[in-house]
Amino acid sequence: MSTQTPNDAEFSIAAKVYLCSGRVLPPGGMMLGWTAPTGERVTGKVVCEAAVAAEFDWLQTNNYITVTPGKVKQLIGSVDTYTVHANYSSAIGLGTTMLEATGWQDTTLVEIVRHLIGPMSDDPTGALLRRLSQEFRDAGILHGDAWNKEWLDYLVAQWGREAWDAVQRVQARPDWELLRRNVVWAIGTLLIQRKDDD
Repeated sequence: MSTQTPNDAEFSIAAKVYLCSGRVLPPGGMMLGWTAPTGERVTGKVVCEAAVAAEFDWLQTNNYITVTPGKVKQLIGSVDTYTVHANYSSAIGLGTTMLEATGWQDTTLVEIVRHLIGPMSDDPTGALLRRLSQEFRDAGILHGDAWNKEWLDYLVAQWGREAWDAVQRVQARPDWELLRRNVVWAIGTLLIQRKDDD
């Protein structure tokens, strides 16, 4: 039996990991805690890392992208990344946004994540979490911070195993640390430094 969704909407693996994050990721601490859709406290940055990396893995596995090792220069040294070539123009949800972020030119994973986050802010992690939730807003399951409880419970039950498997698969990749660091580095480059951060 296939999963029912509002108006037969399709959802990316990143959205499924986001939705089920409280069930498939370790609990977060008080300081960095973020409340998952299902109510558990997790670390928002870890949700971003797992969801974006799982979507990257899905795009690569399904031949939507071709990747080669690359580097992004910094003020001092460089950061290892992937150069991403989009092979197709559409996927599902966040996957489509990631493909469009390439501008149909070879670009780095760091730049793709920066595009997902948007402009510099004092909370780029929050901006990326909002981007991850957009598919549910578009489907009418999430209004502001309020979830449609029936859809939430049903979809978490339907997608929990798939989200768990996606997280386990991407974290087992030999390049998991590279993918994780790219998300963290992109978040860091878009953080506005406050004047009292000296």
